[in-house]
Amino acid sequence: MNKSNKHIPESILRQYKPEDEYIVYHEDDPDLDVIKVPLPKTPDYSEIDGYGLPAREQKFQISPLPQKLKDLQKQQNSDNEFLTQDEMWNIIGSDPEYYKNEIAYMATQWRRRIEGYWFFNNGKATFVDGWNYVYLNFWELDTGLPEYRDRDRKFFLFARYCHKDSKSLGFVYPKHRREGATSKACCVNYCITTMHHRAHSGIQSMTEGHASTVYQKHIIDPWKTGMPFFFKPNHDGGDDPKGKLAFRPASKRGTKGSKSKSDKSLLSSITFMPSNVKAYDTWKLYFYHSDECGKTEEVDINERWRIVRLCLAQGAGGSIHGLSIHTSTVGSLAKGGDNFRRLCNASKYSQRPRNGQTISGLYICFIPAYEGLDWYVDEYGMSVVDTPTPEQKLYLSTKINPETGEVGCPNPEIGSRDYIDNTVKALEAGDDYSEYAEFMRQHPTRFRGCFINSESQSDFNLMKINRRIDELRGIKDATVRGNFELNDESLGFAGGVKFTPHPKGKFNVSKVLPISETNNLMFDGKTYRANNLQFCAGADPFKANKTKGNKKSNGGGAVFWGHDPVLDPMNKPIAEWKSKRFICTYNHRPPTKEEYGNDMIMMCIYYGCPMFPEVD
Repeated sequence: MNKSNKHIPESILRQYKPEDEYIVYHEDDPDLDVIKVPLPKTPDYSEIDGYGLPAREQKFQISPLPQKLKDLQKQQNSDNEFLTQDEMWNIIGSDPEYYKNEIAYMATQWRRRIEGYWFFNNGKATFVDGWNYVYLNFWELDTGLPEYRDRDRKFFLFARYCHKDSKSLGFVYPKHRREGATSKACCVNYCITTMHHRAHSGIQSMTEGHASTVYQKHIIDPWKTGMPFFFKPNHDGGDDPKGKLAFRPASKRGTKGSKSKSDKSLLSSITFMPSNVKAYDTWKLYFYHSDECGKTEEVDINERWRIVRLCLAQGAGGSIHGLSIHTSTVGSLAKGGDNFRRLCNASKYSQRPRNGQTISGLYICFIPAYEGLDWYVDEYGMSVVDTPTPEQKLYLSTKINPETGEVGCPNPEIGSRDYIDNTVKALEAGDDYSEYAEFMRQHPTRFRGCFINSESQSDFNLMKINRRIDELRGIKDATVRGNFELNDESLGFAGGVKFTPHPKGKFNVSKVLPISETNNLMFDGKTYRANNLQFCAGADPFKANKTKGNKKSNGGGAVFWGHDPVLDPMNKPIAEWKSKRFICTYNHRPPTKEEYGNDMIMMCIYYGCPMFPEVD
């Protein structure tokens, strides 16, 4: 590939850095699959905006609307009504020489919307997706146009990756508080809907009122205030359509103009609906946005998604025509968080057993809270995660918060990772676990942090428990999954039991016994009795093969290893003990109670231990 360096001083070219070939997601998160999203082939450097400038002068620049087009949008006719879309196009078409530069500008904006945009950013050739480009140039927020941020770039690139993937219906996006995901998803919604004939899109949230707010604040407001007329298809409403934004011929001219007198239209629409399960049943959707689905209490979002996913595809879900984005901070597990966790667990990239799709048809996109954290973004839109450079410190010290008007980062001497960690440590030192858990869910730096529960009334120190769980999750071989199986089917339980590792096994075991120590039972002539009293088991069975409602309880089981004074004498620190702990757990719902009972019996036979089941 020719990287033109014509007429560019060598002193400037040395400042340029190699461009990225991929964006890598979840690289440092042990609970998620690493996903590599390829970037387009880099064009000749001379074709990239910012080429030839010193690296420090290269950054994203908006492409402002030319004054002639601004004036045209403000123009009124003899009846003091703003011009319709058709009238503006007719004026341009009647004098193309006068609007020559403006026509070229509009062609450039359309090309970038469709193909994406390259620019040099602090010495690196950088690609932003076309949806991202529209967002940065025309999608006005309540604080004005968005700033360029690398975190947002990752969001849009992942959305496009899913849209191009013939096996993906979209993605779930557990996020940190107020990072702009709703606005970004709505921009994608608008871009997709206004590029297709007879395309309909839908929005649902935790309540109907909240869905209405998303529609009004994040679709209608940007469409009204920032979207130029050449990105606005003809529509049938006034300047403030309440129920839906319908791109179809107008029945009559509006007092504010902006309608069409012609029959030309997309016949597409953007709608919102109540949160109920069947609101979009039978619709054909090109885009679906499930907002705040991690805090939805009115319905089970998994039941709702089972219906909506069929609206985005045909042929029993095999031919996908639509994209969905599921954005949310996560509520407590009792208030929608657990349903969202179930949806995420069904969306793991490496687990695609059904015709190449994940169970949900979705992928997970998680970006840690320290990326794009307010205040900790430098002048080039890059997250200041670790110790800032001198240039970044200076910029952070003088940065102005667009919402509050405050000047200066709270602590420009550290990066966003340390800033969050310092807050977490302060909360850990306190005694309010609920406040700690809430902060962790609102600002997760790992995927697992999204689902910390704050509802428990346990007398134990839950912060220590959660920290220990995190440590154990990081030890890949601490436990092994598998199943207990009969040594000889023809002999039944009398033939003994073995443990067989399996990645999707029903049991999670941390103490696998040597063969010589298994099946330690004695037979009294009538029944088998436990002969290994260092272990004991407990069981919590489910009551019926079929349960009412949507949620079925699992059967539970566990084996506890009592204190072994020979292995762990009393003068040995308890923290170093190997015994006095659970060594086998079971949390599963097999098809029948009989299978559950057999699982519990085989567990006890293997460890040679007595069982103390819960009995109502």
